Amino acid sequence: MAQSIEYLQNQRWTEFRYFVDGGADGWEAFSISQDKAFRITEVRLHFSVAFASTEDLTARVSATKGSAFNYNFLSYPISAVSDVIIMYESNGLKFQSDDQVVFGMSMASGTNIYGLEVLGWAAYG
Repeated sequence: MAQSIEYLQNQRWTEFRYFVDGGADGWEAFSISQDKAFRITEVRLHFSVAFASTEDLTARVSATKGSAFNYNFLSYPISAVSDVIIMYESNGLKFQSDDQVVFGMSMASGTNIYGLEVLGWAAYG
């Protein structure tokens, strides 16, 4: 599994792009976090072929304030789907500094190549 992050622009906020890819029976969880307040504006998922079994793409917040603040904000069925693009309106979903956003899916049913991209922005400072 390869993973990368890119920071773009020179402003009072910075855009980020997290990307993870891989294949086969494997992806269990992929998490992102920032050391400052941040927002997620778009989630993109691509499979090499349409997914054949019943699985869900999930995303949950592991809050820095404690487990009482944890919540799931995404649960998307991906049976017979090869592409998922989720765009959050306005400025995106807001998260506190050091919150951890965990994307998960089991992919236990067969070989498939995937790419997950998460776009957003974070404040400076």
